Amino acid sequence: MTIGLVLLVTLIAFEALAVNTALPAASRELGALGLYGWVFAAFMLSTVASIALSGKLIDERGLYSVLAAGVPLFCLGLAIGAAAPSMLALVGARVVQGLGAGAISSVANVAIGRAYPPKLRAAMLAVMSSAWVVPGLIGPGLAAVITTSFGWRWVFAGLIPIVAVAAILTMPALRPFGPITVEADDDDTRRAADPLLVAAGFAFVIGGFSNANDVWPLVFVVVGLGIAVPALRRLSPMGTFRLRRGRAAAIALNGVMSCAFFAVDAFVPLAVTEVRHRSVGFAGFALTTGAISWTLGAWLTARINTRVDVRTRVRGGFGLVAIGIMMVLLGLRQDVPIGIFPAAWFVAGLGMGLGYQGLALVVLGGGDGEHDSGPPAAVVAARQMFDTLGNAIGTGVAGACVAVTLALGDDTKVGLIVAFVTMISLAMFGAAASGRAAELPAPADAPSAALP
Repeated sequence: MTIGLVLLVTLIAFEALAVNTALPAASRELGALGLYGWVFAAFMLSTVASIALSGKLIDERGLYSVLAAGVPLFCLGLAIGAAAPSMLALVGARVVQGLGAGAISSVANVAIGRAYPPKLRAAMLAVMSSAWVVPGLIGPGLAAVITTSFGWRWVFAGLIPIVAVAAILTMPALRPFGPITVEADDDDTRRAADPLLVAAGFAFVIGGFSNANDVWPLVFVVVGLGIAVPALRRLSPMGTFRLRRGRAAAIALNGVMSCAFFAVDAFVPLAVTEVRHRSVGFAGFALTTGAISWTLGAWLTARINTRVDVRTRVRGGFGLVAIGIMMVLLGLRQDVPIGIFPAAWFVAGLGMGLGYQGLALVVLGGGDGEHDSGPPAAVVAARQMFDTLGNAIGTGVAGACVAVTLALGDDTKVGLIVAFVTMISLAMFGAAASGRAAELPAPADAPSAALP
């Protein structure tokens, strides 16, 4: 079971990261560049919705039944993506993939709590986290090789048999873990629906922005915000939207950092291949440098954790992300050496390792004493929600920038400039607000608590 679960999570991670590298080739064949950002946003938003549904279904049906639905959905999404005749079909494929990925991820997380003894759970959590490391290091490069040698469609199709094997290894061991009795009330039902409302609302928002060259689509933005924001507030610890000092601010800033970084991460390959006319392989190399430096930054965070306060680490992380995006923006100029892209993404990845890990430690390590934002489980879930939404909104907004400029008659480069400048501004806002992630100082007569 362990091998199967880890392999399934690794394959989801590989697919999520490999699409970045393969998508420029897909967009050249399929056209409709205005939907580029939707390929990423659709996957993330449907994953959010699926996780919300899967948690309830696991309690009602058991781990086996949910995985038995999630794996075919994920494989169906891969098959549709491999055969996609249009960019819109590819977006639809990513919706189906996200539904399957959310179910698989939920099963993996719940299985750790139900199928493993307490003494092994921490080790399994570490193993699951590491399942994203290897795809981050080799995924972009391997996707570039597959795209160049066999075509971008094989980035999707090639995973189907491996996912099937992983499911075969996992599913028999999950049969004993059937439904559990959970007393539900109206509040539980409403809370289960809130993530669905968040996903649907932000889909309206991104769709409205993507057509903002006209006035009427902005109605979708208003409606979407009206649906998503109240639901997101109910899912968030008190004070998250006000950047209340401590955990609440760390959760919000986690979403800001994910939004800025992943929005540009998704479009670096497009900048390299379409604006600078370099190979998919070089684009994959640029992304790999970011994965390497992110790992380096996380390691550095562990080394300096007790010597450098969280405010400095988070501010430095946001600053490096902003500098990295500025370098990518500079790389759009034809007279700038192409090597600026891997250098830029090394800088941005290092910033993510420092800032992202620093924020995670604030969330996991404790709140601000009597002003704590809530119970750990709710806080961790909120952080995951903001992280995923930041990714989805960032890629969606960046895609909308490209779509609108294309609709107005400008070229891809103009859209990328608008998107990158927007994300630089967001990262700079995060740097300015990073002090809010630090805990409140303890009273003079109270024992001090070490910052995480």
